[in-house]
Amino acid sequence: LKELHQARSQLTQSACEQQGLKTQIQELSAALKSSEHRQTANRAAADRAERDLVELKERLRQTEGAQSSVLSTVVDLTQQLKEARAEATLAAEADRRVVTLKAAKAEAEARVAQLEAAQSRHLA
Repeated sequence: LKELHQARSQLTQSACEQQGLKTQIQELSAALKSSEHRQTANRAAADRAERDLVELKERLRQTEGAQSSVLSTVVDLTQQLKEARAEATLAAEADRRVVTLKAAKAEAEARVAQLEAAQSRHLA
């Protein structure tokens, strides 16, 4: 009878232990599923991040190309501006020479007129 009681007690203890193990298995199974879901979500996020990175690299490459083109245009325009300024300086110098030459011509014409007048007086 004592052995039967011990056997029942062991059976009850074994059943409790078994129930505890089943509970642990369920908890671990739920934790595993949760971990798998997180892992899937993390993989999806990593994939999105990788696609975004590729897209950003492409956009960067395009903007660098555009920047290079703009820089080239700025260099060309700067050169054209230097040339235009040099031409404007030459034109201004030419304008000053024309004014000087016109003044010299007017002086020469006045002198010719004076000489003609003096010659006329001499002849008269």
